[in-house]
Amino acid sequence: MNVEVYDYEGLGTVIDPESDTKEITVILIGKQTVKCNPRPGIIYVTGGKVTPDCAEIAALKKYCADNKVVLICPAATEGEELGKTYKYVYNKYKDLNIDIAKVTVKGDEDYMDAAQELVDYALDEFDEELEDATKFAM
Repeated sequence: MNVEVYDYEGLGTVIDPESDTKEITVILIGKQTVKCNPRPGIIYVTGGKVTPDCAEIAALKKYCADNKVVLICPAATEGEELGKTYKYVYNKYKDLNIDIAKVTVKGDEDYMDAAQELVDYALDEFDEELEDATKFAM
């Protein structure tokens, strides 16, 4: 399965496995291939450790492909900067083919407080009730 790894708006890295697609006919336009079956998304707070050339990238790509999940890995560690990542996901979830109701926040051991801060931010700014942040495990 093809898995893309790319920077998003200078805020961090997205690990995006290929989406299921289907062909539909749109009146006046003809046949179009569209993404279908939105996937869960995980905002993975690591303090910027996940980059396109980090040591774990192959394992993370495999995890995303196997679990049909999109990992959004912000470089930020502070609440307001992390909030920009949540805004990105909230505004672009259709382009990313993510089910916005299935977005979770996970962190590595060193950044659990920052991950929980992001959960609180989503509630305060977007009135989105996310589950408490949990530790990411592959």
